[in-house]
Amino acid sequence: MGSRPRGASGVRGPDRPPRIAPVTGRPHEDGELLLREIGAAWSKTQQHWHDDMSSQFDRMHWTPLADESRSYLRALGECMELLAAAERETDH
Repeated sequence: MGSRPRGASGVRGPDRPPRIAPVTGRPHEDGELLLREIGAAWSKTQQHWHDDMSSQFDRMHWTPLADESRSYLRALGECMELLAAAERETDH
């Protein structure tokens, strides 16, 4: 018999989202874009996966990860603004 990875059902999952644009050098903005892309993929997955395990994954993994990521990205954006302001002040 052919070898199939453990847990592989042979059922094809949702199509992969198109590749996004390359990073811009603004990590907090790039992170927001990537988080939206992952969120869209998760929403699309939920259209096909809606059992108890899906709810548990959403509650225990996805929601905390998304919330923590948004908090991190806000803090990173604030740091980037402070660094830009410091750079402007040292240019004078």
